[in-house]
Order: sequence, then C-alpha cells, then structure tokens
Amino acid sequence: MVRRLGNPVHARTARARVLAGGSHGAAHLWRVDGAGPLVPRAARAAQAHPLAQAAARATGSRRLGPRLDRAAHAPQAPSLGALHLPRDRHGGRETVSGGRSLLAVNFRDPAHPEAGGAELHLEHILVEAVARGIAVTWLASGFPNGAAEDSYRGIRVLRRGNWWNFNWIAPRVLVRELSHPKPDWIVEDINKAPCLLPFFTARPVAVVVPHLFGATAFREANPLVALYVVGLEALIPWVYRASRVVVISESTREDLVRRGLDAARVAVVHCGLDHHTYRVDPAVRKSDAPTILFVGRLRRYKGLDWVLRSLPAVLARVPAARLVVVGDGPHGAQLERDAKRLG
Repeated sequence: MVRRLGNPVHARTARARVLAGGSHGAAHLWRVDGAGPLVPRAARAAQAHPLAQAAARATGSRRLGPRLDRAAHAPQAPSLGALHLPRDRHGGRETVSGGRSLLAVNFRDPAHPEAGGAELHLEHILVEAVARGIAVTWLASGFPNGAAEDSYRGIRVLRRGNWWNFNWIAPRVLVRELSHPKPDWIVEDINKAPCLLPFFTARPVAVVVPHLFGATAFREANPLVALYVVGLEALIPWVYRASRVVVISESTREDLVRRGLDAARVAVVHCGLDHHTYRVDPAVRKSDAPTILFVGRLRRYKGLDWVLRSLPAVLARVPAARLVVVGDGPHGAQLERDAKRLG
C-alpha cells in the first residue's frame, strides 16, 4: 500500500529528472529509495486480477518465509535502534561530528620550540573537537628534528615547509595531499601571515585571529618582510569575507571591522584560564613587595618596553614595587639596556 501511494510521487520525480536531462527514470529512483519489496511484481501491479494477486502473494510468502526463519535463528545482537545517534556510533562518546573531519592550519604546532599562546589557544579548541569524535589534523611548518608526521593528544600533526614558505606550502598541501578525502571543516589561525585558504577550497573556512600586525610589522622585521606581511593582511577583508571569524579581544574585532570585514561575521571569544594549572596556592606566602610579573617571549610587539617606561612613575608612588620578567627572545638585549638606562 505504501509503495502504491508513493508510486505517483516517484513517477512525477522521474519525469522531472528526464526533463532535466536525466536518463534513469522511476526505476532508478526506486533503487535509491531503498531495497525493493519482497512482494512479487504481479501482486504490486495496479491492474492485477484479485485471483492473480492471491497467487502472487502465495509465491511471495514462500520466498519470504525462509528469510524470516533465518532471522529468527540468527545470533542475538544488541538492538540497532539507537545507532542512528552519533554518540552510539562512537563508542558511547558524545559527539556532534557524525564522522566528520577538521583541518587546522597554523604556522606552528605545540611541539615547535617557539610555540606560544596562539598554539596553546588552538590546542584547547582542537582537543575539544577530538573529544567530540571529530578527526582532527593540524598542518604546521616544520622545524629542525621535527618529524614530518606526528600525533599529539589525539590530533594528527603534519609538518610541511618551513617558517619562511609555510603560507605558500599550506594551500598546496590542502589541494594535493589533503584532497582525498577533503576535510569537512577548515580552521585557519592567522597569527603570522594569512594563507588565503578560501581561494583554494570550497569547504567552509573559519578563522581565528589573535591579533594583526599592521604597522608594528615594521618594528619587528626588515622593511621588505614587513611590507609583505602588511600586504597580505590587506587582503583579509576580501579573501575571508564569507568566513566566520573569532577574535580574542574587542580591539582586534574593531581592527578587522575597520579594515572592511562585516561586523556581523566577527565574534569575540575571550581566552579562558585553566584553573587546574593556574590557581592560588594558599601554602605559598604572597610577596612582601608589590610585584609585576611578565611571562612570555621577548618580542618588540609584546609591549614590554611600555611597562619599562612607565615603571619610574610607578616607583615614585610605590617605591618597593618591582618588575620580574620571565622569558627570552630577540628583544631581550634591548630591554636589558632600557632597564639599565631607566634605573
């Protein structure tokens, strides 16, 4: 009865397919719709004589009976009724993936000797994706003694190219090496130079932007390299105009909107804090002197020089205050000279 009710629908759809240039017709649509019924064709014929229908049903019963008998004596197995839920197909884990895959593209991975906050931020995002059953690949640049392929906290790590050419290598890897199968989602973390991935894939590309360099690039690199980075950043509003963008501060959102991105596509998600790792230890006595602590790489764009320059004014009001710097980097020697000059 259900098949007879559906036949007119299939027929109309088949005719529409033929008109649209298809060649399969209703038979193909029935095949796609599911396995054919066990009831013989004669019994399904709309004009079959009642006696012919009865004879056909008897034939169908002889065909169906043995199958039902085999099913009744089959080994018992858990019901498949709930396996349409993703969590049941992933060993009981909650997942929203449905077997999906995600590619993350970032200049560095957590094992890189100069990995920092951007890598830690992306790592936590990807570890959560892994926990939800998504197959995650992290594409990053290589470094000395770094394996071309690795695994980290359930994430497949691929290292290709190097620091200087990664933003050109990444699109090529995406098109050639990671195209079979293609990732379902792509996340590009723009904290160095953009890779312009929406140019090279039809897959949705989400973007994470910790910060942009802008004019500060000329303080970090030689004029040619700085001009190259600023030029690539100028393409962001156009290349990523259809992407969803996540930033970690209101100032970066304002920067992107000012450059031309649609404000509705840029969301601010502030960085969280791992309270299991970073917590107040009541057994440790607080410092007697008011202390400012800086932990990080010593790069000019980090702004530690502004802290040094403001410290004399702080000391004028709080003579016992002190600044403690934990870190190293190419700007370290200059900061030491500034600290001596400022006393």
